[in-house]
Amino acid sequence: MKKKIICLVMALSALMSPIYVKAEDNVKVVVDGEQVVFEDQGPVIIDERTLVPIRAVMEKLGKKVDWNGELQQAIVYDEYITVKLTLNSAVMVNEVKDPITGEVFAFDTELDVAPQLINERTCLPIRAVVEAFGIAVDWDQETQSVLILSDALLC
Repeated sequence: MKKKIICLVMALSALMSPIYVKAEDNVKVVVDGEQVVFEDQGPVIIDERTLVPIRAVMEKLGKKVDWNGELQQAIVYDEYITVKLTLNSAVMVNEVKDPITGEVFAFDTELDVAPQLINERTCLPIRAVVEAFGIAVDWDQETQSVLILSDALLC
């Protein structure tokens, strides 16, 4: 009887845990035609959303990336836009600076999947972060690729 209970508990635990699909060999991230190389942690798909260690992608797009260890928060920014994402929080904070007045407008965006720490790397939902900067993102199902075009701005 004990074996059955232990097996049942283990099976339920496995079902209730988030499913990580390590897609390092399958999913690619391509910025302006050039594939991004991830050193030690590749993209993962969680709940049909691609999460990646964001620094390599955003720096390729000319953005800066900082980490606030105390708040467990990634901060991605340029001259006019700042995006803050906190580990395990499904809320992304957006701050947009008016280039004329300098006034900063802040608003929150609800994420489908929260940023997560995977193999000691902070992985963020790539589409949400890139689109926060007005940059177009697409998914190519055939090649399993996230396609980012820095000159194809969103309207």
